Amino acid sequence: KMSAQISNMRVADGDFDLHVKTGDDPSLKESSGHVWDNAPDFIILKNAGGTMIDMTSGEELRFDQGRGRQPAYISFGSKDLANKTYPPKPARKPKP
Repeated sequence: KMSAQISNMRVADGDFDLHVKTGDDPSLKESSGHVWDNAPDFIILKNAGGTMIDMTSGEELRFDQGRGRQPAYISFGSKDLANKTYPPKPARKPKP
């Protein structure tokens, strides 16, 4: 079994196109498995041209939401593949 971190690095290296993480793993200890555990992988993927998408919202992972548990996400090796899987939401028009 390969860890999520190693899988994410394989995506960043171009060995894999994507990696799916189903989220709140009951086998994780209570003190682990928080969203910020993905921050290093997220930064490396972004610098390699990829991204990590929250499977619930369809948006990039966010790290400003407090002590949330690790969400279900997909790591993509390219933003093009991410946009095909989760098309960007249209920008909201400002109210007149």
